[in-house]
Amino acid sequence: MFQSCRNGSDRTFNIWRVDADGRNRTQLTRGTYDSEPTFSPDGESVIYVANEEHLPRLRKVPIDGGEPVPVTEEFSQHPTFSPDGKVLAYYRMNQKQRDQRHLVFIPAQGGAPIKTLPAPKNFGSVMQWAPAGDSLWYRDNTLTSIWVLPLDGTPPSLLIKLSNQTLSTFSFSQDRRRLVYSSGPQLSDVVLITRFN
Repeated sequence: MFQSCRNGSDRTFNIWRVDADGRNRTQLTRGTYDSEPTFSPDGESVIYVANEEHLPRLRKVPIDGGEPVPVTEEFSQHPTFSPDGKVLAYYRMNQKQRDQRHLVFIPAQGGAPIKTLPAPKNFGSVMQWAPAGDSLWYRDNTLTSIWVLPLDGTPPSLLIKLSNQTLSTFSFSQDRRRLVYSSGPQLSDVVLITRFN
């Protein structure tokens, strides 16, 4: 699964499915800006973030494409399924009081929240459910570290900190025995613009 603007517009991103060998690319969504795809536990559908009317919400679409089904109607990002496939966690922010941010847990098929936790103050927009199912691992807002947030409400703890590197994203292998992350050097340039009117 990946998001791409390969439909010909550089302003529209959609979710696509492709075979492991790169063949049979199939467009699954047709929204304005669709992102963060993740497979449902049964592998038959994809949960993704649909930015509709400037509000990100979770939607579900069949693995072969089709009409999307609403999963949430509130501000929702960064969906991740529990290892047993029974619970879906996501990040929520109150649009009117932006300091009110939470991690919300709902049944995998959708529905009312089972549990809600305050989002850590250093939460940085990428999270995965831990292999043991007892915590969420997340990238912090410095884009350099991975933290562990226990689901019992105790404070998060540092797992990995990179030096002079930016942590883009991370994920677990399918058997959840290995952690893979993408990182690179922190680069910046100073550019002089002349004859600026």
